[in-house]
Amino acid sequence: VREKLYFLVDLLFKNAGSDYVVISGNHSGTSLHKNDVKSILDYILLNSFAFYGGTFYRQNKGIPQGNNASPQIADLTLAVMEYQYIHNKIKTGHPLAYSLSRTFRYIDDLLHVSSKIESFIEIRKPVLSLYNKTDDYSFQVIRYPHFESNVPVKIGLNTFYGEMVRIYRNCSELNDFILRTESLIAYFLSIQYPRHIIHACITILLKKASHEYL
Repeated sequence: VREKLYFLVDLLFKNAGSDYVVISGNHSGTSLHKNDVKSILDYILLNSFAFYGGTFYRQNKGIPQGNNASPQIADLTLAVMEYQYIHNKIKTGHPLAYSLSRTFRYIDDLLHVSSKIESFIEIRKPVLSLYNKTDDYSFQVIRYPHFESNVPVKIGLNTFYGEMVRIYRNCSELNDFILRTESLIAYFLSIQYPRHIIHACITILLKKASHEYL
């Protein structure tokens, strides 16, 4: 991440023809050298901490979680990777360079405009199933709030409801839907959500709201 951001800072200042940028305030402006900008980025990347079990832990890899600047850092990091990849294709004369000029990105979502109807037909009705990478972990991942936690029960149930909708929309095969739903139900039962509440939530989803969500 740091390497990509440094590349971006150098590129921006080079294109601007200056090593300084002025940050305007209410009454005055602050002049920053490009190395000052890099130092600010370093501070953000290297000063993310979490407190767990009475101990402070420092994040030393990736983008800080929960920081106000994290979405922008993620977006800019992807932009640099995208720029470098396409720039390399252009330099080598790769035919993919033209095709990528019709690809648009918002954060981590992509939209590609294609003139090939065959490609569209191939992806119109794909067979979709869900893959959860945590299934392959050797340890348990706490994904949802416990029934007896301080998190309001309604929030937990809304999460369950939303997950049910997501599973339905992303599984094109009934067996996959049943498998994922059973796994979700088992997890919520394991964190002490009463069976009758889970049953009521499923009933609402399948009988009363199917026309809206499904």
